[in-house]
Amino acid sequence: MRNAILPTWALLATMLAGSPVHAQLPTDLGRRLLTTHIRPATDTLVGAASDLAEVLPGYCGQPQAEGRREAVEHGFSALVVAWSQVEPMRFGPLVEDNRFERFFFFPDPRGVTLRQVQALLAAAEPQRLEPQNLHRDSVALQGIPALEYALYGGNAATQIETAADAGRYRCAYAVAIAGHLHVLAAELQAAWSADAPLAQELARPAARNPTYRSTQEVATEVLKALSASLQYTRDSKLLVALGDSADGAKARRAPLWRSGLTTRVMAANLAGLLALYEASGLGVALGPDDRWIDDNVRAEALTAKADLDAVDLPFEQAVADPAARSRLEHSALVMKNLQSILVEYLAPALAVSLGFNALDGD
Repeated sequence: MRNAILPTWALLATMLAGSPVHAQLPTDLGRRLLTTHIRPATDTLVGAASDLAEVLPGYCGQPQAEGRREAVEHGFSALVVAWSQVEPMRFGPLVEDNRFERFFFFPDPRGVTLRQVQALLAAAEPQRLEPQNLHRDSVALQGIPALEYALYGGNAATQIETAADAGRYRCAYAVAIAGHLHVLAAELQAAWSADAPLAQELARPAARNPTYRSTQEVATEVLKALSASLQYTRDSKLLVALGDSADGAKARRAPLWRSGLTTRVMAANLAGLLALYEASGLGVALGPDDRWIDDNVRAEALTAKADLDAVDLPFEQAVADPAARSRLEHSALVMKNLQSILVEYLAPALAVSLGFNALDGD
């Protein structure tokens, strides 16, 4: 199935080959990105991290109280979705100080997170949960995958509800991670604030700037981020778990299967990617002969997301269920098509040379 689709945009592109380029990048590209997407998405992440950090201590104090576990699960899901929509902005503050890996250490083919979290829980050393110590510890112990294991791994809920020492430590670890993620999100928010140096450069690119010297460089950053995000979502999150067949699937290589959020993570990635693209105004910048590119970027992103949204089975079942698997495979194909549109058509139409992206060499 992976080679069965002949995208309609490919035929259209052939028909329009050689059309003149009339792209005019918006002069306010960076400012528009900041005000309409980067800051709102980051604010949502801060709010979600704050909400989870607020409800977790109450759950740990009275884990059997009505509604407390549900509040934690809702808060965790909201944090995952908020992060997944920020994730495509893999540049600037998000990649400084290993913030990306601290927030979401993935892929993890060797199971580093599982081994290290299990070892930490077994040792049950309170000092390791202190903020300064957690920040210095392995990135695999600090982020959402580690938090998921603390809350969902094994018999986590039962262990926490018994209020035994192991359960109390496990819940305290979850509280520590949630607090740490709130700090990281606030750092990201501050780094994109109006008076932050990089944000000022992005809003007003100039030849004297060390990072963004022109609107063209801002456009390049956006397109590289979009391409890398698609590659990450499709290759690292979906295809590696799907395998070549239902018999060869490795569902547990996918992110957040324990909490049942795998397809929601990827759908939110696509929502964040599309929001980043729309905020940039790159599609509007295209000349009349290239407007088909903008139409197809939007259509393919929405189609890939719709396929993921339609899968309502746990991921371990979905990879083996014929109907659900077909949806997942189709989403992967559409993501591949979308990346081709971005790299082979949108970038040249905007006179952007992409070069390497954040995942090259991984």
